[in-house]
Formats: sequence, C-alpha cells, structure tokens
Amino acid sequence: MKKLILTITLLIAPFYSFAETCSATGCIDKIQMLYVNADGDIYIGMPGDEKLANCTPVSGVYFTLPPTAENKNEVYSALLAAQMADKVVHVRVKEGTSKCEVLYVTLDIRR
Repeated sequence: MKKLILTITLLIAPFYSFAETCSATGCIDKIQMLYVNADGDIYIGMPGDEKLANCTPVSGVYFTLPPTAENKNEVYSALLAAQMADKVVHVRVKEGTSKCEVLYVTLDIRR
C-alpha cells in the first residue's frame, strides 16, 4: 500500500506548480505578459494575483516599469530574458505606488 501511495504521488507531483505567487511586496512566478504602450510604460503580467501587492496594479493585473526608471532597459531585458527562457522571476514593487511601479527584479536559475 505504501508503494502504491508513493507511486501515485510521484506520478502526480510534476503536474503541480511549486512556483511562489504574489504577496504584499510583489510576485515570484513566470512572466505571463509583457507589453509596452506608446508612452513607454512597460506592463508586466504574472499568473498570480497582483492585487495582493501593497500597491494598485494597472487594470488590476499589471505591474508597471515606467519610462523614467533609471535602469529601465536593463530591467526590461531581464524580464524579457526570463519570459523567453520560461524562468521564474521575482518582481519587487514599490509599496504604496498607484501603478505598482517595479523596484527591482531578480532571476533565479535554480527554479
């Protein structure tokens, strides 16, 4: 019986996502959507619930990388690389901002 339970667990486990989701400070997950509007804002959508962050996401679902961000190109490059490689990224937001502005991003190759 124990072998049967272990076998079933090992067969089912790969179908569950163990990626972390959103919290008050941002999200840790894969990038689901990236788009740039004509004004230069870059919107970041993730599978988790961005409304859990301590800020106001655009349309209730997007974090924002504003065109005025000093390292906007580097942050966007990191996000785009993570999306293309299907890797998990940590998007940390500035708490209390009206458009959930990105503070920084980190990539973890172990995930």
